[in-house]
Amino acid sequence: RSMSIARGNLKPAHAGYIFQDTVTAYCLLKLALGNYDQVSVDIKKVEDDRFDDLELIKNKMKTRIQVKSSLDKNMPLSHTNFTYKNDGYNLRVDRLVRTFKQETSPISEFRLLATWQEPTTKDNLSNYLLTIDAIPTLPISNVHLYKLNANLIWPKSQNPIWKQLCVNTDITRDDFLKFCEVFILELCIPNVSLDLNNPNQVENAILSLLTDNIGIGRYPNTDRTARDVAALTFALAAHARTQERTITAQDVLKALEIRIDFGRISQSFPLDPKYLYDKPTFRENILDLNIDSKILLITGPPGIGKSWALTDLAHYLANDFIVARHYCYLEPGDELVEKRITTDVLFANLIADLHKVCGLNITDIQRFSADLTTLELTLEQCSKLGKLIILIVDGLDHISRVKESSNTLSDNETDIVEQLATLDLPKNVKIIIGSQPGTHLLPILNRKDVKHYELPTWKNQEIL
Repeated sequence: RSMSIARGNLKPAHAGYIFQDTVTAYCLLKLALGNYDQVSVDIKKVEDDRFDDLELIKNKMKTRIQVKSSLDKNMPLSHTNFTYKNDGYNLRVDRLVRTFKQETSPISEFRLLATWQEPTTKDNLSNYLLTIDAIPTLPISNVHLYKLNANLIWPKSQNPIWKQLCVNTDITRDDFLKFCEVFILELCIPNVSLDLNNPNQVENAILSLLTDNIGIGRYPNTDRTARDVAALTFALAAHARTQERTITAQDVLKALEIRIDFGRISQSFPLDPKYLYDKPTFRENILDLNIDSKILLITGPPGIGKSWALTDLAHYLANDFIVARHYCYLEPGDELVEKRITTDVLFANLIADLHKVCGLNITDIQRFSADLTTLELTLEQCSKLGKLIILIVDGLDHISRVKESSNTLSDNETDIVEQLATLDLPKNVKIIIGSQPGTHLLPILNRKDVKHYELPTWKNQEIL
């Protein structure tokens, strides 16, 4: 959806709300990605709260934010913003310090985010600003970050330069110095364009989060566009402001209708223990986990029991290792038979299994899509647990057979073999692949880290 609004018809207050909602929308997406535990919008926490636009909480530490904007893109920050009683922006310095003093829980930062430019050289405020090296709230180029030079504004053993600090006897120099330690000014943030078809830097940052981090436009959110989801995020931000809400990551994901299960499908292989002939020698022969090879390719003719043996092996390994599985084929009559041979579902099932077994939060990887990059990121995250990780992929020979009978599947959708052949595996990750032999396995066999094991035929005594 294009959020195109005529700038000339907006009152400054409405424009200010739109800018605030845009900043909030960005923070809500970061919340969905796990950067914050919760976000409070437009909730006053203390009397005469001057930092009530946003409260970002992570690990019980708070960042409280006030957002200011102007339709005049050249408007500079001025000392009058901190010293005049009625300048329209309600940022008089004594009110800021008093907000800080009333806080009873740990606050990591107070921030003022503004579209205002730096103060002019004629304004004495320029003498009281210290440039700092800090991470901006928004990833915008040319944003300038400052702190107030507390010792110049209130010299030791002297009265403060800004008289508003000494008019109120409840504010001490120590209060002011402590406030300035945690107060950050972010200036020169560009105002919003109000048109997602022609986004500015702030809106582009939101669109980038949706495409690059959340995975909008990629499986399983392939049918969504970043602009549509961005418009929903702006609406959620506006609703949170008018309702004075505290938002969680699940609130954001639910409101934006983002699919977060990676697009996995059910894959319970029909192994019946009553008819399984256990072959311990099979496990002993194929499971030398100390071998240097990253990939173990198991081949054999149809009916020799590859899938049953690998499923039994997966149950056995799951007691000590991290195991994730994908079956390209289950049984005749399977309604999802075409989906199982797609690369999207391969990645989805492996990633979802890894998250479940490793106990990862979905946001640990900062992506909700199922693709090669996300699988590699997930494996890297799981490898930090120190356990051996084993991926089992069975039934590669079924890919070509199912695809030949399909009128919709393409080579790009079913290039599972090629994708497995290019997978970058961390040190403690191995793949066990089951398939009938054939030329379809050449991309994998061409890897230098592959060990090929051919299942032996059944002996007469085993058949009996």
